Amino acid sequence: MLGRRDIKTRLRVAFDCAVVLGVDSRPSRARNNLVVVKALFPVFGPFIPAVLAAMLFPVHAKPSMRDQGEVVGEVRVQFLSPTLVRLELKGWEGFEDRNTFTVVKRPKPLGDVQRTDANGKTVFKRGDLEVDVPDPKTLRGVTVLLAGNEVYECDGNPPPDSFFPAPGSMPKSIAIADNPRMVPPKWGAKPAPDNNKIHVATSGWDLGNQSTDIYVFVPSDYASFRKEFLALIGPIPMPPLYYFGFWHSRYHPYSDRDVLDVIDTYRKKDIPLDAFVVDTDWRIGASHGYAVNTKLFPDMQKFITDVHARHVKVMYNDHPEPVSKEALDPKELQYRYEGLASLLRMGADVWWYDRNWGTHLEEPAGLPKEVWGAALFHDITQEVHPDQRPLLMSNVPGIDNGLRRYAPHPATHRYPSWWTGDITGNWDYLKGGIANAVDGGVESLLPYMSEDLGGHFGNPNPEIYSRFVEYGTLSPMARVHCTAGEVRDPWVFGPEAEGIVRDYVKLRYRLLPTIYTAARQAYDSGMPIVRRCDLYWPNRPEAKRSDQYLLGDNILVAPVLESGETQPENIPLELFRHGDHEPGLKGEYYPNKVLSGAPQLIRMDPTIDFNWGFGAPLPGMPDSQFSMRWTGKLGPLPVSGKYRFVATTDDGCRLFIDDHQVIDEWKINHLPNSGVIQLEQGKTYDLRMEYFNDGQEGSARLQWIPPDQPAAPPAQRTVWIPPGDWQNLWTGQIVAGPTDVTETCPLRKTPMFVRRGSLVFLAPEMEYTGQHPWDAITIEAYPAASGSSKQLLYEDDGISNAYVEGHFSRTEFQMGRTGKTVTLQIKPLKGDFQGKLANRRWIARIHLPDSVSSASVRVDGQLVKSQIITARALRMEEDMPLRGQGADGAGTVVELETGKLSTSEPHAIEITLG
Repeated sequence: MLGRRDIKTRLRVAFDCAVVLGVDSRPSRARNNLVVVKALFPVFGPFIPAVLAAMLFPVHAKPSMRDQGEVVGEVRVQFLSPTLVRLELKGWEGFEDRNTFTVVKRPKPLGDVQRTDANGKTVFKRGDLEVDVPDPKTLRGVTVLLAGNEVYECDGNPPPDSFFPAPGSMPKSIAIADNPRMVPPKWGAKPAPDNNKIHVATSGWDLGNQSTDIYVFVPSDYASFRKEFLALIGPIPMPPLYYFGFWHSRYHPYSDRDVLDVIDTYRKKDIPLDAFVVDTDWRIGASHGYAVNTKLFPDMQKFITDVHARHVKVMYNDHPEPVSKEALDPKELQYRYEGLASLLRMGADVWWYDRNWGTHLEEPAGLPKEVWGAALFHDITQEVHPDQRPLLMSNVPGIDNGLRRYAPHPATHRYPSWWTGDITGNWDYLKGGIANAVDGGVESLLPYMSEDLGGHFGNPNPEIYSRFVEYGTLSPMARVHCTAGEVRDPWVFGPEAEGIVRDYVKLRYRLLPTIYTAARQAYDSGMPIVRRCDLYWPNRPEAKRSDQYLLGDNILVAPVLESGETQPENIPLELFRHGDHEPGLKGEYYPNKVLSGAPQLIRMDPTIDFNWGFGAPLPGMPDSQFSMRWTGKLGPLPVSGKYRFVATTDDGCRLFIDDHQVIDEWKINHLPNSGVIQLEQGKTYDLRMEYFNDGQEGSARLQWIPPDQPAAPPAQRTVWIPPGDWQNLWTGQIVAGPTDVTETCPLRKTPMFVRRGSLVFLAPEMEYTGQHPWDAITIEAYPAASGSSKQLLYEDDGISNAYVEGHFSRTEFQMGRTGKTVTLQIKPLKGDFQGKLANRRWIARIHLPDSVSSASVRVDGQLVKSQIITARALRMEEDMPLRGQGADGAGTVVELETGKLSTSEPHAIEITLG
């Protein structure tokens, strides 16, 4: 007879063998695994497993039982807090008390639990929480009750990953699973040390204690749930300060000289820049491996040094391809470590972990490749740069090319930052991107979600490009990007768009203290950078809107979501002719994408307006790799003037009028492209349009904007104003909420409102985030009509991990108004960090809703000079909100400068209005 220990040993060996053989080890697949385990016993015989275990899988120290909790048979119940209970089925190694990949800080179980065995079930009760266990061999039927009311019943399986609820519609309970349950070694997702003897085949990771392990939260409100969840799973780390600067990205075979020229152009054009993305062409073959393409980068280390000398960070794209079918194979981890570390040691700052769509990283025990790869890149970066905050960019799990499909793994938030994949630069994707960021901060706890500004695909016109950048600069990450053959450099979209980009990027840099303080809040409590309004007003349905948000605590932002330009219209059918004055155009259809050979079909098409989707354009033709040519006459034209022709195609097109090429976009394309030509009234012209489809969806449409079409009105934007008084940062108008307002939005205007009773902190003008210390902070103060408010300014060194150990500072401000007296108190700075300022100048700008003829200002009791800046609405063609010292403002401003004041002492500013 085999003893219990022998059976458990053989089961363990069989499981490890199953892992090596690629068996799915998720608890949800336990039944399939059992079949494999049973099959392995006769293969290996009664003694071979023990030998294999000794040679390949040395037994790890078994889970401790010091935090035992309440046990009945194979079930353990742990009351971890008054609102959190753990339900665990015993694993093959016993109950699990070690930290796992998902659960990094499990509280010790609480005592004083009452146990009752009656009516065939066991009941555990502590305070208002009760857990009923009907069967000691399974979690099926286990129920959790709060104050006698059932709030959760387990079906025996781990709950799937799910989005978190809205603050105003909290459920009775929220259950998450530690699934797959992986116990990491102390070195994390890196190669094991040479002397490692523990779980050698899996680089020290223990995968052998899989079981159903569920945490049931019974929250009183959303904020308390979020706090307890992050305490269990781990906080959201702060990115380095440079992350909040501006990023330039493009899928393009840059050479070292090309990169430096682009950076120099940013500096010459006075557009701030902090990071440059070098996409996959940096390496040989541009696909796999880590060997540098020396044709483009003859000396990579010198290149990085030259970029750093321009005060710019470098991010490299990696589409990692595995060298082993096992994610934790020592050979796989060593290969990844050596490859990533090779660039990091040269000075690379950030890796872009691009999960890839075909060949991709393997998933250990079923852990999604997005979160596993992020952990891998994170841990390797931290190993090579131990004194810096590890930063990476990776895909958002569950968002595929901008489309949200499913919830991410619970640990995803520990690895900032994320982007939503290859989107197209159009209005729909802009709307979707804003919703992804706003909803994701609430429902997935991912506060650093970003888009390819301008779109990965397509050729956006200056309007949509400008609107993307306007949103991006008022979001967690501002990074322009596009695919091969396209550009997103601000200066290629014309002087107006270039100026808009410059002004909004400068605004972002001025707002760094405000944004960085919000980042600290994300670390402390999970509060996102861009905040859906129901985080503040959970009981108002309008607050759940995802097309507007608060940037930090007090700035309401409503990005523009529709065009304000004249839209193209269909060309009248009677203007198309072919042959001997026959209506329509001659269409030639080719079964290849290069218009070669004889057409498969020639027919008459009344116009060019087709959407074939993923199908073939004609029976018998391929559903991709096809082309068309349409020819005929256009006219006689109704009026003389400049006609704009607009071709919307997927993919490439060319348009000729009398052999004059009006549109030349013979490449993969997903957006409208246009060209202008002067045409005369009464004349008829030869027309030829050529089109090809490269793959996937196919469509082709030709429209125009004739000279006599009236100009479209400026874009409109309806904004929900939350409760309270809010000041329009463009006009100075104060709006009392809750209400809706409709804003007229010329191209450079994104509606922004600031909460009365709040402060906005501005940094000095900078070309890059570290150019100047924050030795002169502008305080844009918006006192309420009466009462007082409090606000904090957060600071640290901006780059190291010392903030985790308590090396940071906060300055508290209190503002109030009584009658005609406004007071602003600056408390002593609390905390310390390397680089903390001993003295600082304050520029205080008090925004007042009423006109003021005079004001006396005292700083620490002493009269100081001040100026009154008369209320004036901003001129949309040249002004921006929040421009800081000396700027004309929307609303009356009393402005003063303190001179250098000690940061360790309290200070008081008092303004008495005349």
